Amino acid sequence: MQARIFLLLAYFFHSASLFSDYNYKLGALLIFRDEAPYLKEWIEYHKLLGVQKFYCYNNLSQDNPKKVLKPYIDSGEVELLSWNMESTNNQEWNACQCLAYTDGMIRALKDKVKWLCVIDSDEFLVPRTKSTLLEVLKPYEKDNKLGGVRVMWVMFGTSNVKKIPENKLLIESLTLNEGYKGGMWKSICRPDRVNCGTLVGCHTPEYLYGYHDKTLSFEEMQCNHYWTRDEDYLFNIKIPRKIKLSDGVSLETCLEWNESFNKETVAGEAILKFIPALRKKMGLLLSR
Repeated sequence: MQARIFLLLAYFFHSASLFSDYNYKLGALLIFRDEAPYLKEWIEYHKLLGVQKFYCYNNLSQDNPKKVLKPYIDSGEVELLSWNMESTNNQEWNACQCLAYTDGMIRALKDKVKWLCVIDSDEFLVPRTKSTLLEVLKPYEKDNKLGGVRVMWVMFGTSNVKKIPENKLLIESLTLNEGYKGGMWKSICRPDRVNCGTLVGCHTPEYLYGYHDKTLSFEEMQCNHYWTRDEDYLFNIKIPRKIKLSDGVSLETCLEWNESFNKETVAGEAILKFIPALRKKMGLLLSR
């Protein structure tokens, strides 16, 4: 019943609002749990790249994310929503994410958001030759049947960093990665071209009939996925959470993944150009 209501709302807003104008050119949607220390850097970074509106779904966090997000809530840039669904396995976690994304997609549709990045707080979108996301996306707006784009992951490891220092950014501390191997991706979509009632996965939405998506090349953009963060996060949060939710995933498997991500490749260089501006936004000294 709930899915049907979402579907009807999605079609209503779509049919009533074939927008010739938008209130926001670029938004972002995420769900998080106990990731408050990382939210400010993630938001400030994506603001630098042109994101104007953030839909942030708090899934049972115990680390007071509202304290970090309050300035952005007060400015109207962040809409913080409580999403109190518990997950005991990967299937339940996928359902939790999809329901949050469904809700967020409809909110973005109502708010007339043109492009919506559906990513996590450990994922940073990185334009390779441009300075903003909209510069990369602009040529694709000519395709009237394009519902969204896929941005391929580059997986980053701990870079053998025990804990990121307070005077350092995550993106300048964690530089080792597996390179341009491809594999999985995250999406930037057009909410008014998405079938909001049938989101079944966190990587690609289902588009309305007649619309398609396109995979961007690594030459255009990459999605830096800091899956492990630092060693403190990996051992105390990431691995226990992964073992709890995923059948058959062991400590040894997680450590093997981290080792495979801890390599020095050219894929770590693309994001470095944003460090000076981000350090300034974060109130850190410009010298590295």
